[in-house]
Amino acid sequence: QELNYFNPEKSIAKVFYDIFFNKKFFENFNLEKKQGFLIIKRKIYKDQTNFDLAFYFETSPIVFRKIEIIENNNTTTLSILNPNHNPQLPNKFFSMASPLIN
Repeated sequence: QELNYFNPEKSIAKVFYDIFFNKKFFENFNLEKKQGFLIIKRKIYKDQTNFDLAFYFETSPIVFRKIEIIENNNTTTLSILNPNHNPQLPNKFFSMASPLIN
């Protein structure tokens, strides 16, 4: 059995962690309303690089749909098309192992 761990603090993946766990993440943002969407825009600075973030919410009903991360004219997009808010997962779907065990 192989285990892999990575530290999101050292990558742009930290953005996804901050969205859910950093209560101050959305304190400084711009809000746009465009064609049935609310768009929350925010700039962050990480590892000497500026990132522009855009979070898209459909307005009727309010549903989180997309994140865009823009860095030096390169765009990474994560779209959420058909969210299942109550998935049924098998009991052994997740595996927990101590990273301290060799």
